[in-house]
Amino acid sequence: MIKRCFCTPSKASVIVVTLLWLVQGILIIKKIVECSLKFNLSEIEAVINHIYLIPIFIIYGLMIVGALFGLLVINCTKTSMMLFLYSKVARIIARSNIIGINILTIVEIVFQGSEILGECQNLSHICNHEYYYTRSISDKCQGLGYVCNQKYFDIIRTIILYALASILLSMYSAIIISGYAHKIRDKEEIKKMLQEMITKT
Repeated sequence: MIKRCFCTPSKASVIVVTLLWLVQGILIIKKIVECSLKFNLSEIEAVINHIYLIPIFIIYGLMIVGALFGLLVINCTKTSMMLFLYSKVARIIARSNIIGINILTIVEIVFQGSEILGECQNLSHICNHEYYYTRSISDKCQGLGYVCNQKYFDIIRTIILYALASILLSMYSAIIISGYAHKIRDKEEIKKMLQEMITKT
């Protein structure tokens, strides 16, 4: 049998991948609901919230439904035909997850960025007040610009690394599911050939 992925695809690995997709979908929808229920959003956050809320719900709602379908297929039917169907669903989930992660990356950068800018503006106001009354700048205020920029870039780097890891795992997961479907089909074909040989003798 030709190896169709970097490891031998097994039922356990397919179940793990499917459960990870299910958990990811639930956690992201939970986070989006929590964000949408916030009342003290800035104008930018409110606009982004309204623009991206529906696509995220659709993408990760489909991921949850697809993962539940996958668990049903893996545990109940176990035929290669249904596994190939789930393999196609897995490819759709992987593609939609890539789109969803890209959208979430933009949203997270804006949300986290506006939060940091808000903190920096508060500190800046304190520093301006301090300078107005003392005509001197404390060490805390001198490093304010650098600290704010560094914090912003650290968060952006973390978000982008998470997005890249999630995209690679989604693609690899789809490969594992496809490999498992091929493995089951190969077993079915061997079993069918053996039965034909037995009936001929």
